[in-house]
Amino acid sequence: MPPSSIRGWRLIFTGWALLLPCAGLPGGKVFAADATPAAQTDQQGPEEVIVTARRRSEELAKVPGVIAAFSSAQLEERSITQQTDLQMAVPGLTVRQTESSNYLNYVIRGQTVDAFSGTPTAVVPYINEVQFAPGGLSSYFDTESLQVLKGPQGTLFGRNATGGAVLVTTAKPKNEFSGNVEVSGGNYDYVDLRGMLNVPVISDKVLLRAAFDVVRRDGYQYNFFDGKHPGSVERNVGRVSLTVKPSESIENTTVGQVEASAGRNSVPVVYSYNKCGQAAPDGRPLNCYADLLYGPQLDANIGFPGAWATYLAGHPGANPGGIAAALQAQQRQYDFWQVDEYSPVEHRGRNWFVTNTTAIDISDSLQIKNIFGASRAHSTDLAAEVGAPFAILLTHNVRNGPPSLDGNANDEVHKVISDEVQLQGSLSNEALRYIVGAYFQENRDQIFYPATYTDVSPIIPPTTDFTDYRQKDRTKALYSHVSYDLGSIGATGLTLNAGLRYTREEITSEQRSRSRFSRQLNSKRRSKSRAGTSGSITRSLPI
Repeated sequence: MPPSSIRGWRLIFTGWALLLPCAGLPGGKVFAADATPAAQTDQQGPEEVIVTARRRSEELAKVPGVIAAFSSAQLEERSITQQTDLQMAVPGLTVRQTESSNYLNYVIRGQTVDAFSGTPTAVVPYINEVQFAPGGLSSYFDTESLQVLKGPQGTLFGRNATGGAVLVTTAKPKNEFSGNVEVSGGNYDYVDLRGMLNVPVISDKVLLRAAFDVVRRDGYQYNFFDGKHPGSVERNVGRVSLTVKPSESIENTTVGQVEASAGRNSVPVVYSYNKCGQAAPDGRPLNCYADLLYGPQLDANIGFPGAWATYLAGHPGANPGGIAAALQAQQRQYDFWQVDEYSPVEHRGRNWFVTNTTAIDISDSLQIKNIFGASRAHSTDLAAEVGAPFAILLTHNVRNGPPSLDGNANDEVHKVISDEVQLQGSLSNEALRYIVGAYFQENRDQIFYPATYTDVSPIIPPTTDFTDYRQKDRTKALYSHVSYDLGSIGATGLTLNAGLRYTREEITSEQRSRSRFSRQLNSKRRSKSRAGTSGSITRSLPI
């Protein structure tokens, strides 16, 4: 059974009357938190979908772009609880595994970047309007809305969002005492326990909300090589949100979240291998080291009788028939959820983020907004790259000792800090709406990638490598966006949109001492982008 198809059950307690019988609440009364949806329905007319794709709340029909929006109720109805579920609900969106099954990237219209490349992803994830560190969000719980924006978002979201953006808004504290607990269960001993408590500390002035999500699931694969079950999940997440309203015109909301994750990464399934002598369509010979080294043919290939037997004696569990027999067993004897993988697969992650949004209403038509964010994501992984019972492309260096999450595994730390100041307003009875902003962001990445490409010891010494580097990416930007309703001059249903963004970016990259590039490359690169513009004319239609 694939991981995206978890059969199970769900039990929900809404309100705390059942859990807190002595809290002075009216007996038997259910206190349900009101979800503020991204999709709001007008009971007197057609559905009205409200989105924030242009950094303000507005009707979807008036936004020039392709957007998929979900309210908290819709996320629950469609069982969208984690990143991988989203691709089943949004056409054209793919959630792909990069370095491991615990490190995912969004793909829209073919736009994406591998997580470990050191390059910002093309589909940028945001939470509460703040870009967060890669790997920093794994589940959607206590979520107010979720929006997927397709296509370049350069004017309002920065130059990196060439493929699109995924906007997640956490549920804000409300002026009521409410709460809920939800338990879901399924196959592979899947259990998801999540809950929320909302408390008005000072009515309509200081509002507090706390939420949590605890997930456990056994691995859905079986590895014949070591008898373990890859694909298991252990995740604990906690979040606290605080809203302070010192006056009618000022609102400040702070959200903090911490997450700890563990488990085993899933294992790929070997599909094919290049045989020596094969050529690419352009005639170039294909790399065939798997066929050259792993199998009884090793003796003849290197002119050493008994070489393969010596290799098997030093590598218990390896298929004696070599890579050809391993592929045949995978295709004929195993199903897709059975694998034979040499490399251990383990995961450990520690993530946190903080967002703070302050909105000050200067007048009915003018608002100043400041958005601050900081996040840190630290993941350590032993991951499988091939799905074969041989030491081919391992994410640890066999020369550095046995595989371990402490010191001999793929280790990545991503830190992001940002601040954005916006001035939003309208003129001419809201026919002209504008936003002007200044943006600062600094990303600090540290990536250590130990690798073993082949290990045929004791016959042939292992081929190994270390990649170890730090990178800092500092961005400063000024931007503006204007929307003018041409209905005010007689062109009913048409809206003119125009935007401008100027970005200056400085990138510093440093190869550290453990990297084989440390003596060859230690560069500092600065780049200055040109100002960009965008514009469109849209027609508002009922949806």
